[in-house]
Amino acid sequence: MADTMTQAHSDIPFNRAALVGNEWKYLAETVRMGHIAGDGFYTLRCHDFIEKGGRSRSTRLYLRLRRQRLRAPRRKASLR
Repeated sequence: MADTMTQAHSDIPFNRAALVGNEWKYLAETVRMGHIAGDGFYTLRCHDFIEKGGRSRSTRLYLRLRRQRLRAPRRKASLR
């Protein structure tokens, strides 16, 4: 049974990017913008997309609050 489980897991390509469209273009764009970590341009676009299509009030509220936090100016940490 262990061999069957190992075989089943090896057939599924986890953690592999599927390059089927404009992925390289978008990746190059994020590098050009200088923000390749989370909470960047494409995160906001995804949140907008989900919010427009979301049917749940809690989903829309969460995304609205998150977007406000992302767009708010960040405070610099002060040394005391």
